[in-house]
Amino acid sequence: MEPLACLKCGGPLSDDDVNTAAGIAKCSYCDAWMHLEDFKKLPEPPPRERHRKELPVPPNMRIEQSADHLAITVDPVEGDSFDGCAEMIGMVVAVLVVMFLIVIILGSIAPLLAFVAVLIAIFIIVAAVTGASADASARREPRALRIVRGKHLRCRSPGYGDTPETVPLSLVKQFYSTEERDEEYNHSNKAYRSRRYYNVHVLLNDDTSHKVMTGLKTRQEALVVEGKIERFLELPDLPVAGEVE
Repeated sequence: MEPLACLKCGGPLSDDDVNTAAGIAKCSYCDAWMHLEDFKKLPEPPPRERHRKELPVPPNMRIEQSADHLAITVDPVEGDSFDGCAEMIGMVVAVLVVMFLIVIILGSIAPLLAFVAVLIAIFIIVAAVTGASADASARREPRALRIVRGKHLRCRSPGYGDTPETVPLSLVKQFYSTEERDEEYNHSNKAYRSRRYYNVHVLLNDDTSHKVMTGLKTRQEALVVEGKIERFLELPDLPVAGEVE
């Protein structure tokens, strides 16, 4: 049984205070008698709506709004793709240095082994370049969504999230934003690289959620997107567990 509190004084009721067979309870603090069915009649207090200050629109965000349509596009900020290229160059240089040392050490002793090591190094370089190129390309893609009032929300958010999808507005309950981290670890299980980004989610009536815009660079971008959608759809800004403030 869930913990109960006295309806008169608010004191906690122990198991000895509750007679489930008779459907009654007596408070040991104020001696008040209660029917257990009275606890079920108490409505849960509704969550309090917040009134957050509207943040300024970032310069890399484009908003098109009319009476029936809302379109939001967030362009990547400068430096997003450069970070990926710098990581790729660093990895390639490190592999080339190791490959050079292997060739010098094993070249005269075991030429065949040195040749195999060079092939492995080339494979690692190609894989690193391909992965970094795909990641940088995804970061350069704009994040976008479009809402048609009374119909649906369509989102296109490559790089860090789900595939593009359409969400009927009749199923929408709430929007909220979260902070995520993309970390890489070394052999000692310590993070040597950490990238922070923000996602905007839609919470549906069945309490499932979907990402509608992902990989945003700043908290401001996520909260502006969330706020613009909620104001356009006239949804209350209710708190959601785990969201950023």
